[in-house]
Amino acid sequence: MVLDTKQKIVVHYIADGEVQEFNFNFQIFEAGDLDVYLDETLTDSGYNVTINEKSYGGKVVFAEPPSNGTRITIIRNLEIKRTSDFQEGGAFRAKVINHELDYQVATLQQLDEKIGRSMVYPPYAQEGVSTSLPLPSAGKALVWNQEASALTNSLMNIDNVYTEVMTAQTESKNSEINAKTSELNAKQSELIALDSAKKLKIATYGNIGDIKYTTRTDIPSGGAWCDGAEYTQAAFPDVYQMLIDGKISSIDFASFEECLSANGVCGLFALDTATTRFKVPKLSDAYIKAGQAPSMFAAESLPNIKGNTGYNWGGTWGPSGVFASASGSDGMFGGTSGITSRVDFNASRVSSTYQDGAKVNPDHVVYRAYVILYASAAEASVAQAQEFMTALGNKANVGLDNITAGAKNLIAGLGMPSEKYIDLELKPNGSIYTAQADGYINIYKMTTADNQYVSAGYTSKTSGTAEESSTKSVITSWAPANSGTGIILPVKKGINYFIGYTANGNLRYFRLFLLEGGKE
Repeated sequence: MVLDTKQKIVVHYIADGEVQEFNFNFQIFEAGDLDVYLDETLTDSGYNVTINEKSYGGKVVFAEPPSNGTRITIIRNLEIKRTSDFQEGGAFRAKVINHELDYQVATLQQLDEKIGRSMVYPPYAQEGVSTSLPLPSAGKALVWNQEASALTNSLMNIDNVYTEVMTAQTESKNSEINAKTSELNAKQSELIALDSAKKLKIATYGNIGDIKYTTRTDIPSGGAWCDGAEYTQAAFPDVYQMLIDGKISSIDFASFEECLSANGVCGLFALDTATTRFKVPKLSDAYIKAGQAPSMFAAESLPNIKGNTGYNWGGTWGPSGVFASASGSDGMFGGTSGITSRVDFNASRVSSTYQDGAKVNPDHVVYRAYVILYASAAEASVAQAQEFMTALGNKANVGLDNITAGAKNLIAGLGMPSEKYIDLELKPNGSIYTAQADGYINIYKMTTADNQYVSAGYTSKTSGTAEESSTKSVITSWAPANSGTGIILPVKKGINYFIGYTANGNLRYFRLFLLEGGKE
């Protein structure tokens, strides 16, 4: 059997974690003529090689199935040598000659396959071009010299160039992030102040929705009488939202009216989302009977009533205490022969408790129910928050210089490109695109002739192709023939930009890399 000179001497498979046997269809002469790779690792154990006896090829049988997703490469690798030695005048056997010729052709195929994986320039290239590589230099890129006749190391470290470009492009972004961070810090301080004011308000007036009682005749600050009155969402947005969220129990307007009709009172709020209105509970006044209330409502105790009418027995004594002489004389005379004057009695002479219309017990005490809505507390709370913010502005450091270095690095890193990207469709030269998100446009294209380029920039136009008069901040990258050139352009979501190019080779990629802070 004559060796097929068009045979491929390498096969590839992707393992599924179950299959153990993998076929090859090219000729080998013994099991050791194969190299087996698992991904990028050359392995010489864990498998056996079986060679077909009547046809080319065979199979590699693994003891354990390679793990799912592993790339398996099977390639012929013959030792370049002669397999026979023909003696002068010796036997000339066809089988031996065919084996020798097959082996030599197989080694030529092997060399051809390796050369096919090497860099070569086309046959129509200019004469005198050298493909010899320069000595390795860390961080340098391989570039053609000015005459395009030989490869040389780049003058600059390519990693440093990329870092400098990225640093320059993100400086403005970092400044914007710093400004936004300062704004967020100020907002956070404002929220803290408002939260403190709200807590102070709750401590002073109570929680929204609390029902309380008072003996006052005027409504306490922050409250509304529990009289079933109707209010709007605009007037009390906090109360309305708590009713919506179920933090305050409520029923609909119809059920509220049924409750009032049946009981005369209703201790729940009523809510109507269609009209964004609500009603407060309706509760009756509570009366506390005098004498059964706490001591603060007890009646004053009655004093003893005392006095003396006076008499005359060898002398004269006038009346005292609650008694008084009606005639104005000095005393009251008694006995069978004496003269008796009229005596007046007036209890108020000894105690102010005894007055015309005075009450022995006080009136009944009336308790009226009210609910906390913060109606009258809101203005004071806002004023307190404003005072707090003024004091905070004079004392607090609202910049970024008071945070740790790690926090600064984290904030700055939010504007750097992430590993997440969106593949974009490249349109004709000069086409206009709209950025889908904040990030970095990265395009890389191959050239087919000298001085071909890729360019990018922002434009005031919204569609079609960009003209010079409508573009700004244009970046252009030129390259010689048979090489690649690309552009990195930072963009904000919604901004219009254009991509221009004369590089007519293959498109390697055209992507929008999302910012680290916006990749979610």
